[in-house]
Amino acid sequence: MSNEELAFYIAHSMTAVSSHESYATAASHKNRDARFGSIASLVYDSVKACNILRYMNGQVYAFDGCIYVPVIDETFMYAIEHFLKLMSVDTGDISRNIKNFIWKAFQALRMSCPLEPSFHIWAFQNGIVNFNLIDPVTNRPALLPFSPEHHVIHKNSYSYDTKADCPLWKSFLREVLPERESRLTLQMFFGLGLYDRGKMTDKIENCMMLFGQGSNGKSVIYETIKGVCGAPNIAEMPLMALLRGGDEKYRNMAKVDGKIFNYCPEVQARDLSMYSDAFKSLCSGENQYARVLGRDIYTVRNVPWLVFNMNNMPKSTDGSYGFFRRFIYVVFDIVIPDEKQNKRLAHDLKAEYPGILNWMFRGRIYLRERKYQFPVSESSERRKLLNIGESNPVLGWLKIRGIRANSAVTGELSAWIPSQELHRDMLETSKVNGFRDETAVRFGKEMQKYGWNGRTSRKRSAGGILYRVYGISRDMLNKDIPCLLDMEIKTLDEFDKKVEYDPADIN
Repeated sequence: MSNEELAFYIAHSMTAVSSHESYATAASHKNRDARFGSIASLVYDSVKACNILRYMNGQVYAFDGCIYVPVIDETFMYAIEHFLKLMSVDTGDISRNIKNFIWKAFQALRMSCPLEPSFHIWAFQNGIVNFNLIDPVTNRPALLPFSPEHHVIHKNSYSYDTKADCPLWKSFLREVLPERESRLTLQMFFGLGLYDRGKMTDKIENCMMLFGQGSNGKSVIYETIKGVCGAPNIAEMPLMALLRGGDEKYRNMAKVDGKIFNYCPEVQARDLSMYSDAFKSLCSGENQYARVLGRDIYTVRNVPWLVFNMNNMPKSTDGSYGFFRRFIYVVFDIVIPDEKQNKRLAHDLKAEYPGILNWMFRGRIYLRERKYQFPVSESSERRKLLNIGESNPVLGWLKIRGIRANSAVTGELSAWIPSQELHRDMLETSKVNGFRDETAVRFGKEMQKYGWNGRTSRKRSAGGILYRVYGISRDMLNKDIPCLLDMEIKTLDEFDKKVEYDPADIN
């Protein structure tokens, strides 16, 4: 629809909900101010009653029969002028007071016609789908007719099909992610895209890191998810652009507002120590401030889910485990040889978009049934521990050794161990795993951060400081120094027992 056609469409739609008699009465006033004021009030009412017009973040939208499309200001102003002519308002009155009539129309939009897109409502070539409304017969979201009641601003290029499958996609994932838990993590995180984050009662505080050195399928996943969700729904804003303070950050937040995922294809490792609080807030989906150039600051209440492709993991000297637990790692260890790479795979997968959408929806269900707890794979847990150790050797050592300041169960035995023995074990563990050393003084300060800061957990003796530790005995120290690359990592998952997975997703 051209701008002129859109203007005529808006004008005629307003005419359909307006009273010619009321406009004729208003236009008959002898007093010019009374006449102009009455017509302006009627314009306000006509815009308010026209259910195809909406307004969001300084932009006018009109329902085109399928979705809401943006309307440039000049088109909307021309539509108001044409509408007044259709309502038989005197052309002289229109020309003399058109600015006030248009201002009244914009006022009606701003005050009474908000556009409020919901991320759980998507448009397809054959209709609308609300992923929160499940058909009891098919156990799938039902296809709904297009309607201005559905505030959708993007229509996907493919049709919705509850029976569609994606065998090529699942075969590809089995090749690049042999671990079942890694594939399920990917599926569940992308399933979050079918939720409206700003309206979720369950808080999810994670971002997903796809880690690998290259030639391993990460770019295919990126292109495919962008195609399934629709390119306009995917932002590609660098992480640091959303963390640095000031007006630049506000403008960058405005660019990701209204997106489902902020998906950075390649991110270089950075020390996030200066921005750890901002990073945790962003991952948690907490409200963020944004500003469109030339407009006031406003609040972003629906922060997009964060996905990053990484060759090296970011670091932080943040002393808490809260920073590291934000990361959900999916590790791509399989390198596909050049002769086996399908350079057209992302293109070939377009035919499976309806099936991949169904795959995402199943991930949404799995995650809900797991109480929004993601699976933990051995490779992801190993990568997390390496990342912790590289950033904070003491915390990494504690996590690798399983040493705690408190008991995990009632009656668990503890041991009082000299500080110098614990420090020596930490240095040996760091050496084996490639972490940096920490001085005895620094070691002591770090131990206080992690719970050894009271009389019941730390005391002085003739030989120095003693720590009360759980999870390890004195005999175990300096014996079988753990090497993360070789050690077996247990990943017990109690949440799996309550989920009925589709066999095709786990085999």
